[in-house]
Amino acid sequence: MDQVPSRFVDAPAIRARFGDRVDRLASFLTRSDPLADAATSELLSLPYAERDRRLTELAVSGPKAASSPALLALAESVHQAPVWFDRARAELGGAAFLRTGLPGGLVLAFRALILGYCSPAGNKPLAYSGRLERDVPRRLVETSRFVHDVCRQDGLRAGQPGFVAALKVRMMHAQVRHLLLASGRWKEEWGAPVNQYDMAGTIQLFSSVVLGGLDRIGIAFSPEEREAFLHLWRYVGWLMGVEEELLATSAREADDLWTMISRTQAPPDADSKALAKALLESRPAGDPAAGRRSQRMRNFAYELSRYLVGDEAADLLDYPRSAWVVAPPVVSLFIGQADALRRVLPFGDRLTFELGVRYWEGVVRLEAGSAVDFALPRALRGRDRGRAVA
Repeated sequence: MDQVPSRFVDAPAIRARFGDRVDRLASFLTRSDPLADAATSELLSLPYAERDRRLTELAVSGPKAASSPALLALAESVHQAPVWFDRARAELGGAAFLRTGLPGGLVLAFRALILGYCSPAGNKPLAYSGRLERDVPRRLVETSRFVHDVCRQDGLRAGQPGFVAALKVRMMHAQVRHLLLASGRWKEEWGAPVNQYDMAGTIQLFSSVVLGGLDRIGIAFSPEEREAFLHLWRYVGWLMGVEEELLATSAREADDLWTMISRTQAPPDADSKALAKALLESRPAGDPAAGRRSQRMRNFAYELSRYLVGDEAADLLDYPRSAWVVAPPVVSLFIGQADALRRVLPFGDRLTFELGVRYWEGVVRLEAGSAVDFALPRALRGRDRGRAVA
């Protein structure tokens, strides 16, 4: 096997279970996204505002909007859906998730994002950007907007919000790679910035890891809905440049992949703890009363996250203990009972879907007057604030 970045933990138990699949997975730590990286190199010759305009046109209009060879190659790739993609199946999965409403949002924030921060090398692009610690509500709205856009009906059709968001986030990743490598601060031991291994892990966080959290909090998906939700995120991963080999085709494949990825990481580091703390202790901006309520709920937030991520991860992240330890199981019991009622009422699915959609639409409107457009980053705003794009 080629030289593997030292961040990779060659756990004996994982190697005994998965054999040479572990070696194959490790090789993706040094691979990025050549199509997006080439397109980014061409966009850098344009003024900043023009780059974003061209990218939006490319997402909406396809190859006819391409103004250079690399942009044309990228457009031709994403505007031709793979033969395995079943749109109706994906939309079933998206609708099932939107139906979860607030519980789905809690799982997304307090389980999926937190477990993503646990990777001490995978979290470095986010830590170097400085955005999450300084602007948590904005970042959470962006994440919620992305999930909402890809899950909504017709959201992943070419030119529609989910499709546009997936392509723009892919190019954001490519721009971050460029900035990190240009900064001179990136370490080879971490692999490539925003590499295939970490991108595949992110897709699992938003798919199989979310499903595990929904199970934990009392929300039931039918077997068909579970596979449909995984299929949706398989396609989102494909749009975002994750290689086919890392796109799980079944629940078992997804669980195996997440096990391999999560168990070949080092324990959470100081950045992991800082990112988790920033998320769990964030307060809404511009609303002192909401801020006070948020502070009063701080202990509940930690206990709910502990309940969703497990004691091992929570202890490694230095979560405090509190008397709220009994609250998450009680909340999950009530959520489970409500979901059971949904399944037996003739109008249950429709009602919960409409309520869930209202929740997600409300979340993405939280920052009124501040559009979430997934624009390309101009510079790193964290530890390397002085490094900007030309």
